Amino acid sequence: MISEPLIIFIFAGSAFDQKIIDYFYQQDTRLILLSPAKNISDANPELLTAQLEQFSHAENPEMDFIRWIEKQNLTALLSGFSIIHGTDEVDEANLFARPELSNSIIDQLTFTFRAFRLLNSVMREYGCNVIFPLHSDALSYSGENIATISNHAKNAFMMTLSKETCGYNIFVNSLVIPHLAIDDMERKKIRRSLRGSVFGVRPTVHTQEQLFCHIQNMLTSNKIMTGQCITLRPATGISI
Repeated sequence: MISEPLIIFIFAGSAFDQKIIDYFYQQDTRLILLSPAKNISDANPELLTAQLEQFSHAENPEMDFIRWIEKQNLTALLSGFSIIHGTDEVDEANLFARPELSNSIIDQLTFTFRAFRLLNSVMREYGCNVIFPLHSDALSYSGENIATISNHAKNAFMMTLSKETCGYNIFVNSLVIPHLAIDDMERKKIRRSLRGSVFGVRPTVHTQEQLFCHIQNMLTSNKIMTGQCITLRPATGISI
């Protein structure tokens, strides 16, 4: 069980997000889902869920959220809590021919801004680690669909948030999701298929559990690093 007793998961919606939830739930970590997608809330009825909109009409949304935490008897768990932002699985192909898609990307970033405004007071009072998992641009070389614009926008937001909170006990970073395998057998298979590619002669492939353990360790132990986009291998950054 990790030392952070509470994780607030913002905008969970992808299959990858569900795997993170499963991992931490198995670690007996308390989870709050803030404005999850319907597929996530339906799949996790046992988890405490709140919607961003339920606080938006309050005179002071930040204090209203803190009072909501108190009503759930979770205040004692806020010391050193953590925040994970959901990942995007958006098809950005033909972006300029699909105005509804560009509007959706802008709306997502607006919701992210609103979510962190809501959490501002509790973050500054108790301190926390914040992680933005992002998909690597380089994965598109392997034919994977990557939400490049959304990822870069969230990474820029991460860096701005880290500057705004650097005077507090708050550590905000992004983590680039590398090539992932379900188990060691699949890891070796993917690694063989990538040899001699843009990812190098000996490409690195991680298992999902290895990545989740890394996220867990960051949320548990990071007390100095902030404003960084962390890659587990240079070839899998978020810039081509």
